[in-house]
Amino acid sequence: MIDQDDDHGTFEVTVPALSSARETYRQLVNDRDRDMTELLDTTVTTNEQGTTKEIIRLYRVGGPGTGHQQSRVRISVHRDFYTHQSFATAEVWSEIGTWTLLLSEPPERWHHDTPNYKALRPATVAAQLLNRAIHALTGD
Repeated sequence: MIDQDDDHGTFEVTVPALSSARETYRQLVNDRDRDMTELLDTTVTTNEQGTTKEIIRLYRVGGPGTGHQQSRVRISVHRDFYTHQSFATAEVWSEIGTWTLLLSEPPERWHHDTPNYKALRPATVAAQLLNRAIHALTGD
């Protein structure tokens, strides 16, 4: 589904089938971690000027059969024209119903590798954050 916000010049694209996101996920996440997670949703947003791109992915981590408590993890990668306005975070849904920061990846580590938003490989940054989040939550 594509939705345009006329007030802010933003376009939001939601991919209900998630087939391409799931394929990238399969390629970037190792077998053990893949068995521990399920990709639930992906949203990609790009501004009209083409200077900003954001990807948000929601995962289920752990649960029955994994030996670990089930958690919901939200991975957000926001690539702005400016490094200081970019971020990559992993958050976990808390028992009190709020997203709590679990860890982040400083933009200085990935922004320079993406000369513009079209070159951004958010799936790579998101997969790295997911791997770190899984290990932080499971202790493995």
